[in-house]
Amino acid sequence: MKKKVHLNNNVVLTADSTTKSIQIAFNRIYPFLKIEFFKRTSEKVSQKSVKVDSGKPILHFSELSASLNMSIQPATTVLQLEQIINELFGLNVQLYRKAGSGWVETLLTEHWTLEQQNEEGRSFSLPAVNLTISKKEGPPTSYRSE
Repeated sequence: MKKKVHLNNNVVLTADSTTKSIQIAFNRIYPFLKIEFFKRTSEKVSQKSVKVDSGKPILHFSELSASLNMSIQPATTVLQLEQIINELFGLNVQLYRKAGSGWVETLLTEHWTLEQQNEEGRSFSLPAVNLTISKKEGPPTSYRSE
């Protein structure tokens, strides 16, 4: 039997899916987040230092043989996501949040939900609207009362 992973009940992935296809599906749902997969090691220091081959199916890393359904909801925290994927697939996960033109690790905010992380990434990545009101000029024309 094939293992299926449902991300937010919108995308169905099987255990034959590669980590790259999971990353793409995850990014469609959470465009301001990035998920990376690392081989599980016994040493904590190098825990996230060895990225997995993105072309290998996730089944390659799992010791499970039974069918599996997994649903990742917007209310799932980063820590929960990391723990679930580690337990089910034997992989370490690191989530990154978009911040301007770069990415930051979510280590200090791992208790935040995926939805919160994505919204935070959105707020730091989209251009800010600069509404400056000069004291001499008064409010913009569209806000003046006639």
